[in-house]
Amino acid sequence: MDHPHPAKPLPQIVDAAEVAHRTWLFHCTRDCSGPWPGQSRAEYFDDLILGRPAADHSPLATLVRILSEQRLRAVTRPTAGGPRSISFAAMTLNELARLRVFRPHRGRWDFEPFGIALSLNWARSQAIHPVRYLSPAALSALPANQRAFVQPTRSNSRSPIDWTNEREWRHPGDLDLSTLPSDDGLVFVGNSWQASEVASGCRWPITVTPTPS
Repeated sequence: MDHPHPAKPLPQIVDAAEVAHRTWLFHCTRDCSGPWPGQSRAEYFDDLILGRPAADHSPLATLVRILSEQRLRAVTRPTAGGPRSISFAAMTLNELARLRVFRPHRGRWDFEPFGIALSLNWARSQAIHPVRYLSPAALSALPANQRAFVQPTRSNSRSPIDWTNEREWRHPGDLDLSTLPSDDGLVFVGNSWQASEVASGCRWPITVTPTPS
């Protein structure tokens, strides 16, 4: 008689207070307004027209995709002329919750309460480094091949944003998460329902981000 395989254990859902004291490198997910990286436009439009579940490109759907692929994809250019990179913010969970803000000029929220966090030790082992903050003028004088770990201190908008508050770290190119140990990773979401949604495809502890006071 065949014995059924034991059920795969679900990741631990931890109280935010248990991990709030640690400094993590947080990568927050965003909605994807077009095709996923590697997805053809034809497939993307088919998903929309046919109303497939895959048409959901919300921040939560982005997180589910990351957990399924076990990969963070470099899809942004933090500084003009710089290489494609993945950005992280070095802070505690409580500090992260206070950073969420709507950017009218971009038409979106920064620091959505969805994503994955890495321990500092594991991050360093993967060539993830803190950025160096320079004035916009000093940064623009750098050649493109020296901008991988450089960020302007502020934006050039009419109401300048102080980027140093983000304490950014950066990884050029995609990042493979398949070797990330459970003790060195943390998945975070906005509420307990979302924690249950991502649990089946997750290898790391999950927590709900605290509400800013």
